[in-house]
Amino acid sequence: DSQEAMRAARALGVRSIELERTAAELRAANASLTALLEEKDDFLSRVSHEMRTPLTAVRSFAELLAEGPHDAARTDRFIGIIAAEADRLTRLLDDILDLARLEGGVAPMSMGLLDAREVVLASAAALEGLAEREGVRVKVEEGPPLFVNADADRLKQVLVNLISNAIKFHGDVPVVRVSGSVEGEQVVLRVIDEGHGISPSIRTRLFTKFGGSWGQEKRAGAGLGLAISRQIMARLDGELALERTGPDGSVFAAQLPKADRIALAS
Repeated sequence: DSQEAMRAARALGVRSIELERTAAELRAANASLTALLEEKDDFLSRVSHEMRTPLTAVRSFAELLAEGPHDAARTDRFIGIIAAEADRLTRLLDDILDLARLEGGVAPMSMGLLDAREVVLASAAALEGLAEREGVRVKVEEGPPLFVNADADRLKQVLVNLISNAIKFHGDVPVVRVSGSVEGEQVVLRVIDEGHGISPSIRTRLFTKFGGSWGQEKRAGAGLGLAISRQIMARLDGELALERTGPDGSVFAAQLPKADRIALAS
């Protein structure tokens, strides 16, 4: 009887441990679900806020036009504002849909062997107008080809986002540098500015939805660019990170597995 009691006690102890483990897993799952729900609510709130601004402008200027009559110059200005805000709203919706497709793993990727340095040069060239308006010089460091297996358009999308951010927030030194190198088995592309850095409160949410918006409000976008860029790099089997930031500037690094040059030639 005593042996049976001991066996029953051991079985009860094992069962108790299993129940405690299950309860801990349920608590963790509940905490994760709660966090996801809070993230969803915050995302919907931010989407509503970001959409409300252009929609309000469109409605306001449409009402002013309807009240007319206005002279030609005033009418043209109102129409221009409506068109600009409509474009802004379209870009926001496109970014939201793009991010959703990337997160869901359904965004198409046209993978192929390419020279990442050529994509860097194309990205910098696409931003020559912005750089000129901001009085910034974008310096692409020279070097040998950097072969990777990637989607050229998507990689360019990431680089354009990083370089345009660096141009907008260049600080007192109007120079943005873009470098590329092979480090071990990785190709690392860095965008380096000499701005005022990113505050610690923003760093923690930099790559989250609507979290990558900082600096002067008139220069800050919706904050989806970095979230989209990180998702793209993940789909390309790469990574995107803020390497360092401080009063002397920031460095963003995008890295991809290097590809075989011989394979590209074939």
